[in-house]
Amino acid sequence: MKLIEWICKGGLDMKPVAVVTTLSFALSGCGSSAPIQRVSDSQSNFGSVYKGETTIIRTDTSRATQYRAFSQGGTGFVSISAVRSDAESRANEFCKQENRVARTLSEQMSTPPYVLGNFPKMEIIFICVEKPDTTTEKNPGDKPSATDKLKELNSIHEQGLITDAEYQQKRKQILDGL
Repeated sequence: MKLIEWICKGGLDMKPVAVVTTLSFALSGCGSSAPIQRVSDSQSNFGSVYKGETTIIRTDTSRATQYRAFSQGGTGFVSISAVRSDAESRANEFCKQENRVARTLSEQMSTPPYVLGNFPKMEIIFICVEKPDTTTEKNPGDKPSATDKLKELNSIHEQGLITDAEYQQKRKQILDGL
């Protein structure tokens, strides 16, 4: 508060509009976030005035405990992508403590204009899931098997993207390569 008083008393030779603009840019990186909470034990941090838009990303059939992560920019100059990134990072860090990863179920995002207290904000609902088993996944450098090639070729043919003759020719090439 002392900085604002100093500026207002003429500590800086600036017009009031320039002071407000300078302070807004100085504070643009500041924001707030609520602690991660269980959905069943908490309410949304969005408030009742600016509800924003809710998007369902996926449904959870596992009945795992759902959590909420909320993040808000300090001003209207903070990008919504930075706010989303903060919420997602906090969710991943939370799940990482249990050697798991966060899977977002839904998100609620503020909508512009970002003025009069409606700053960029994001609340994600997520669950913590087991890390994917990377040992069974193919390495990017591995060549696809003949079976994989035939499945892909069959899919392309069923979509009508190639003729019967092209399908038979490509199929023969794959089988001859065995």
